[in-house]
Amino acid sequence: MLRSPPSDYHRTNSAPQINDTNDDQSLIGNITIRGEKRRRLSSEQMLDMTSFRTQMQEMLSQMFETFSEKQSLLFDDLHMRINDIDTKLTSVQTSNQEIESKLSTLNEQVSSMQNKLLEIDDEQKSLSDKLIKLDIRLSGVERSYKKTCIEIRNTPKVLNEKKNDLFNMAYVVPL
Repeated sequence: MLRSPPSDYHRTNSAPQINDTNDDQSLIGNITIRGEKRRRLSSEQMLDMTSFRTQMQEMLSQMFETFSEKQSLLFDDLHMRINDIDTKLTSVQTSNQEIESKLSTLNEQVSSMQNKLLEIDDEQKSLSDKLIKLDIRLSGVERSYKKTCIEIRNTPKVLNEKKNDLFNMAYVVPL
């Protein structure tokens, strides 16, 4: 919400020329006058102030010295700890490098083992295929063997009989 300025906006309560004002009372309200000069300290007070200042300086210098000694001790302790951490860090780094090298060799060994396992698996498959083929051939041979077999029945058993005796008996018997 905007408002328009009041109609006597261009008017002010102050006179445009300060010298034109004849009213001294209006000027007195704005001016501050110090009635007396600032008092100076006596020599006794000056001595007290000087001794107070020297005591404060001595106290501050002593505080600063103790503070700097403490800081120096803390800095030395911090420096020793950092050096200790640095040596530990280097040992950890070397052990990490050793671990990395061992892991790389282990990875190589694992990959070679995997390759060998793949080769063995392929060989096993080929051997199982050969075994199946041999089994088929063996069953064929067994069938053909049974076809060529001669069975001799109803022959008396002779003591100390040998195969040659059986062959001779089968040779004599006509088919």
